[in-house]
Amino acid sequence: MRRRTLLAGCATLALAGSAGLAVLLKPADPLQRFINRSEALTGMSDLDPKLAATLMAAFEADNQPEPDDAALLTAWYSGVIVGEWPWQQVTYRDALIWQVLTFTHPLGVCGSAFGAWADPPEA
Repeated sequence: MRRRTLLAGCATLALAGSAGLAVLLKPADPLQRFINRSEALTGMSDLDPKLAATLMAAFEADNQPEPDDAALLTAWYSGVIVGEWPWQQVTYRDALIWQVLTFTHPLGVCGSAFGAWADPPEA
């Protein structure tokens, strides 16, 4: 195989790969683009589509149709849209922070069955 043929083949593969990647990262559906970007930033692949739609609508209502990465991460992990005052509380119980902090649960939400606090913790 000639070097020129090999280089041309590699260049073709690189272009085809980047075009395929662009299609994956830029789907036509704005909600799916929002979810894909959110999954890439959070590192989680099972984000709730209903919550994603709610967050996306809240960002648009706050004049942030394309929020920056920090705002998007803040929204997913805290459930708060940080932007124009007053900030919007979109969710509390479904914020990703509670999945990350496995040793605790949202305040005001019982983490187990009623009365479980009376039993000593398992060693």
